[in-house]
Amino acid sequence: MGVGFQWIDFKDAAHSVASFLRRGRESGDRAVIAANFTPVPREGYRVRVPGPGRWVELLNSDDERWGGSGVGQPDGVEATPVDGEARDGLTHEVILRLPPLAVVWLRSGGR
Repeated sequence: MGVGFQWIDFKDAAHSVASFLRRGRESGDRAVIAANFTPVPREGYRVRVPGPGRWVELLNSDDERWGGSGVGQPDGVEATPVDGEARDGLTHEVILRLPPLAVVWLRSGGR
């Protein structure tokens, strides 16, 4: 796939979470964005990603530097194969700590 946008999950109304993927010009230039629209942190929240590797936080709108609670994954997370059938080229998943009322941006490759 080329440059662009892809929904990961926009139907999780039960948790009020939406996630999507942005692809850059370079083949490995990808970012996953997940937004939690509730005041409740989401521990162990699974988000599908397009392959194996490490994902690191680029931005966390709940960062303590901006008066937030600091919930997140400052050391990054490793993608693992999904249990069950892959869909839309999303063959792996990361397990996140989604902060309350916040958005996290993760980048692949650990850069």
